Amino acid sequence: MGTTAPAGLIRIAAPDDALPDDAPRGAELIMSTVDLAPQRGDIVLVRDSHGALYLRRYAEGRGGAWRAVTGRGDGVYLELDSAADGLVLVAVAEWIKPRRG
Repeated sequence: MGTTAPAGLIRIAAPDDALPDDAPRGAELIMSTVDLAPQRGDIVLVRDSHGALYLRRYAEGRGGAWRAVTGRGDGVYLELDSAADGLVLVAVAEWIKPRRG
């Protein structure tokens, strides 16, 4: 039985292991599309200038820019810059349900 999220919220499953400690592949997230004022470290859904979506952590950058990072440091998943990659903030995580396993 499926459920629909209330207006201003979306429900997604983490598509990969870019954030393995908090939102591993398959973890369910409820994200706000209305309250788009993330704090450093918040999990965000972003869209780049090519339309690709990424689940990352919000990080402050220089000169008013911000970054979408994994924090992994292994180069497996892209870390993005708002200015260089034309990022648009789509949603901010409100709730995470870990994957069963």
